[in-house]
Amino acid sequence: MNPPLSRSDSNLPDAWETRLARIPLASPPPDLRAACLRAQMPHQTNDDGLGFWQSLWLAHRWAIQGLAAAWTVITALHLTTPEVSVSVADSRTVWTPETLQSLAQQRAELMASVLDGRFENPPRPDDAPVPPKTQSPALEAPSTTFPTNRMG
Repeated sequence: MNPPLSRSDSNLPDAWETRLARIPLASPPPDLRAACLRAQMPHQTNDDGLGFWQSLWLAHRWAIQGLAAAWTVITALHLTTPEVSVSVADSRTVWTPETLQSLAQQRAELMASVLDGRFENPPRPDDAPVPPKTQSPALEAPSTTFPTNRMG
């Protein structure tokens, strides 16, 4: 195989390299040189995503420790306080006659405003029946059958 013909002035195989070597090189601008050197310098990266949290922790250490203490107290109170169901709390509530009378009066006023005078004699607070006390479901035996949505 014959090498392709060169487009240079001479037929010497290294004519291109010799011409290229004779061209004087200009120095790069100082800002480009500094940018290239900065790019080659090793730098720290926070790939794990903790950089934000570390800076937050270092800047506001007392505030975060205070929040941690508050949440610790809230969690401890939540875990140590017994839960009282609504039915048990309702069975332990003592209704005074004054309270019952006030509730009956408010109920009568509400019914009168809702019905807008549709009946002649609205119920009086004296005629209101006292709600009966029911036994707490916590003291009843649990049901042995699974609830279903079948009729019958």
